[in-house]
Amino acid sequence: MKLLSLINVVLFFAGAQAQGSEVSADFAGITAWFDSEIPRGNNYPVKNSLPRGDTIKFCAGAGCKIKLPFTFSASNIRRAADAMKSVCRQDTAACEREGLRHAVRELDRIVRDERLKRTSFDEIIRNSINRDNGNNPGSFTDKLSQNQVYLRDCVDQAANGSSYLIVLASHGLIRHHRILAPSMINLFVQPHFFSRIQEIGGRTYRFDLFQTPRTSFDKLPGVESSR
Repeated sequence: MKLLSLINVVLFFAGAQAQGSEVSADFAGITAWFDSEIPRGNNYPVKNSLPRGDTIKFCAGAGCKIKLPFTFSASNIRRAADAMKSVCRQDTAACEREGLRHAVRELDRIVRDERLKRTSFDEIIRNSINRDNGNNPGSFTDKLSQNQVYLRDCVDQAANGSSYLIVLASHGLIRHHRILAPSMINLFVQPHFFSRIQEIGGRTYRFDLFQTPRTSFDKLPGVESSR
């Protein structure tokens, strides 16, 4: 019996590794972006981490000042997959992008409703950072209003969008694209950030989750080049 349990554990981890190996992503680039301190208009570094299985660090508070751990359940993943399948019934890159647009927004709603809105303000503070204390969690000294808690700017959504895409890919829902590190454009004097994916053997697209409900994958002439 113990031997059988051990075999099941080994098979479980082997399956998890096989599933993870199917994810086509620039993990080094995404990690570097999460850990960088490039100017983002608010002087806060993101300091986030890649998803571990179905667990992400959800960014909120504008500039990823709030980082809430959240684990997607099997029903959450099915909900996102169903949202994707509802608009994509063809095995093409264009169809996949349209499906991902809906799936990622669905995951964003799930985290908002099941985590962010149900989290006490004290727990929010414990999972927040602040530039005055070296961006360490747990001692946010600036005033953080309830309105800021629910605010997600382009930095938050560039990080969240990348995390959502990695989770979806780990479940075999991304076949025609590779997930790239977030990028930016300059809107007047303000940088604007967004997630990116690259069609296998094709173009690079931005995924601008911040622009909901006008969320879409867009080719940016002069910004993203064909690959």
